[in-house]
Parts: sequence; C-alpha cells; structure tokens
Amino acid sequence: MGSRYGTVKDFNLEDYKRKRLLLEELVYCNRKAKRIISKAQHVYHRATSGEDPHMSAVCCDFKRLERYVGERESGD
Repeated sequence: MGSRYGTVKDFNLEDYKRKRLLLEELVYCNRKAKRIISKAQHVYHRATSGEDPHMSAVCCDFKRLERYVGERESGD
C-alpha cells in the first residue's frame, strides 16, 4: 500500500476492526489531501514568518526541526 510518500504502516498486520478504521482514515485523508496540505502550509507560514506571535508560540519550532532533519539526512 504505497503512495508518493512511501509506506509507513502495514495495515495487514492489524486485526480486522483496526485495519478497517485505518483504511477509512486513509481514504478520508486522501480525499481531503489538498485541503490538509493547504492548511498545513498556512500554519507553517504563520508560525515561521513572525507575523503571528501566537501561532509562533503554540507551534513547534519548524525551522529548528528542519535543521535537525537536514543534519540527520546528511549523516552529520
């Protein structure tokens, strides 16, 4: 069950009820992907631009997280 983001979890390892729930959630997220991405980009911009101090205060430090991921990916 791959996507352009890769396989994160093998639903076949779950019991039937859990697998159905996960599949329903996946279908919902795929159906709403553009809206989810748009909202995430909006939050990211508001939190990192400095134009919304409240958003900056309640969100994670995206820039620090990006640096950390960059370091991990480069093997440093």
